[in-house]
Amino acid sequence: MLNYLLMFIGLIFVYQSVIFFMKLLKMKKWMAVEIELVDIKVKKEKEMALYTNLMYRYYPRILYKYTINDKIFENTTLSIDEKREWSYKENEILSKVDSIKNVNVAYVNPLKPEQSVIFNFPSKKTISHYVSILIVGLFLILAGYFLPSL
Repeated sequence: MLNYLLMFIGLIFVYQSVIFFMKLLKMKKWMAVEIELVDIKVKKEKEMALYTNLMYRYYPRILYKYTINDKIFENTTLSIDEKREWSYKENEILSKVDSIKNVNVAYVNPLKPEQSVIFNFPSKKTISHYVSILIVGLFLILAGYFLPSL
């Protein structure tokens, strides 16, 4: 019974990783379009950290617009990996905002033009997380398969 549970959990891990990597492959085929930056600002969000006082995290919020087939679209999505853009240090985010000001291209899903991102790749940390989840899932499947039935 335990071996089936391990294999089931492993399959869930593998499935989640495969879905993520398939999404990345599809995004590589999205078309690049020129954008107009409408608004960029730094947002401040309260966060309680364990064993410490109240902390704030900062993240850029951007509004951009682009035109596809004479239709104007607006979006605020930076990347598939939204969490990559925040920091506890306001000055780090201010430098990211300055670099985003120079961006003039977004990647648009040709099947759903309202769907776009400025960065069509995740951070190295996110990729390593999904690779780790995939490896753990494979190990769980193998452990469940080779574990004697209990």
